[in-house]
Amino acid sequence: MIATTLWDESGVCLTKLTDQGVGDAAFGTDGATILNGVGPVCQMVVQPDGKVLLLTAGPLDGAQRLFRLDRDGALDSTFGDAGQITLSDAFSDWVEPTGDIVVAPDGKIVVVAQGDDPDGEDGDLNFYRFSTTGRADESFGDHGEARIRGSYYWWIGDSQIGSDGTISVCANSWDISTYIVQLDGRGKPLPGFGQGGVLILPRTEDVAFWGDGTLLITQHMSPGLTLRRTTFDGQPVTSFGENGTATLFGPEEAPLLNGVFGLSNGTIVLVIQWGIGSSQSIVVVHPDGSLDSTFGAGAGYVNFPDPAGTYEYPGTWDLDVDAQGRFIYLSPPVTEADDNTSFELTRLAADGSLDSTFGEGGVASVGAEKIVGPPMPPSSPPPPSLPAGETPESESDDGASDGEGIMDGVGDGSGDQSGDSPATAFVAPSVPSLWALLSERSAGLFNSDRPILGTESGDLFGG
Repeated sequence: MIATTLWDESGVCLTKLTDQGVGDAAFGTDGATILNGVGPVCQMVVQPDGKVLLLTAGPLDGAQRLFRLDRDGALDSTFGDAGQITLSDAFSDWVEPTGDIVVAPDGKIVVVAQGDDPDGEDGDLNFYRFSTTGRADESFGDHGEARIRGSYYWWIGDSQIGSDGTISVCANSWDISTYIVQLDGRGKPLPGFGQGGVLILPRTEDVAFWGDGTLLITQHMSPGLTLRRTTFDGQPVTSFGENGTATLFGPEEAPLLNGVFGLSNGTIVLVIQWGIGSSQSIVVVHPDGSLDSTFGAGAGYVNFPDPAGTYEYPGTWDLDVDAQGRFIYLSPPVTEADDNTSFELTRLAADGSLDSTFGEGGVASVGAEKIVGPPMPPSSPPPPSLPAGETPESESDDGASDGEGIMDGVGDGSGDQSGDSPATAFVAPSVPSLWALLSERSAGLFNSDRPILGTESGDLFGG
């Protein structure tokens, strides 16, 4: 499943592929559907039953929304209000859309988002917990919502739920700090953790909250690609590498680290580039900090094949691992020799070899021209300003707010926007940022208006 913001920000497109890498005819129209009149994608999660949870940032200047779609791509009428929930106190910047979703073993849904501070001084970190049908969980926080006073955040992720119901999340703030927050199962700050349930770390390095309660510390570039594992109070995890530090390659190598993920068994998955402009590579690391010799024919890493065309935007877009342990990588848009633009999805078997049962030789393409849009003109006029007190049309009660007119099939999966879309009063052309990086669930990476990849029952928890 791929969720991406339409290039003109008039809606969100979801595309579903079968296990063979072709459009799923049972989903939407030819494997794709559109939600009209909503803001950029913040996060997407595919539930174990195949239903899709989608968190969006809009409409413009409006509260964030949580949608659930059935396996066929239609809004789930049994969820919330006709398939959607408006998070009245949550917002997300359209330039840096962020937020996270995690589903508990009992099916309850937790959303973490940026919130408005009632005092107007700083932003808050808001936690929402819903039942399986999208109703506020009255046993959590204040009528289903808990709030942690803090800062303004440009990235929220790493959300996890412990076996005892404890909720953990990481957030990177504009004041160059990493906030790690833990709440108990009732939505109260976890006693004994940090100060009032919050641990604030200066963001001199990228910090990820790991599944075993430790921290994984990385840098975008380091000699030999160095990883560190510590406890919350900074003590090294002695079972990792040499006294808490693992250097994966020789000191003459300094690959670019674009993403850090983890599996439930403690395995670390890294996405790197050996140099600017090179294709991405996946590195698999054992929980003890050693390279996985069963991956990549003993090397512990695999270089992805070069694209079938030219990357339109550099960077890394998203990675997921499915329930069979197969790695699925979503590339930036590629312009091929025939001038068609597409996303390429590459699937690797658990040992790192190309999965020949997927697409053509392990690579599948999804048309992307109307999703990504044309390059921005050299001097685009600014969008018209609105008179004081007026809001864009999408803020009205018509259309998307009651679920009517919000869905639209997509004939070829490329983002056709025909239909009765309650679009905003104006939209400015946009293209993905040059830092079009990995999923919201990866550690310490820049956000951007890029697609998000998800698989049913995937093992990847982010880190």
